[in-house]
Amino acid sequence: MLRAKDGSEQTFSIESFRMMGSQPLMKFKGFDNPEDARVLNGRHLMVPRKWAAPLKKGQYYVADLIGCALVHDGEHLAEVVSSVDGAQAVMLEVRSPDGSLYMVPYLKEFIGEVSLEDRTIELKTPWILA
Repeated sequence: MLRAKDGSEQTFSIESFRMMGSQPLMKFKGFDNPEDARVLNGRHLMVPRKWAAPLKKGQYYVADLIGCALVHDGEHLAEVVSSVDGAQAVMLEVRSPDGSLYMVPYLKEFIGEVSLEDRTIELKTPWILA
């Protein structure tokens, strides 16, 4: 399944899969050349949880972070609305109460305790939302 930035989802059949170095290459049925496949750029690949890679302690699936509140000292500062793979870390796209969008690197310098039970993510550095 591929999820677009607007949240819409479409299911596709994987025709073939191979690794090219460390990069996975997938061919979806009905997309026979790179030009056809460009319409899929920017979508997130979603797989059933039972097929997802196992997590180590302290790791989270990005999909589980979407919708979590970003908090600092108990104050709700923003909500995670999406993510982007960055060069050094996943970038959490967050929306503040006034509707402004910010990108927060998912790195220990910025992110503290995550509680999926409470749906909160501690933001160590609230200045990043300025």
